[in-house]
Amino acid sequence: MQLDNPDSITIINQDELTETINQFGSLLTILSNKPISCVTFFLIIQKNKDLKRVLLEMTDVSWYELVAYLAHRYPVLNKSKKIK
Repeated sequence: MQLDNPDSITIINQDELTETINQFGSLLTILSNKPISCVTFFLIIQKNKDLKRVLLEMTDVSWYELVAYLAHRYPVLNKSKKIK
């Protein structure tokens, strides 16, 4: 079955990516036993190669696509001194 509207596939993929990021952030919050910010989330996945690999496999996107998505979703990442 082929969908007539390719935008619907993009919407579904975007929703799945958002849900996966939210779930992974929840997992990191549970593992750290404290709430984490989006900056902390980014730094954790950037520094920990195993977590980064797992997240990239779960989302099925490249690292650059994930960074672009997070930068768009959380504009504070662009302003953070911890990330630069």
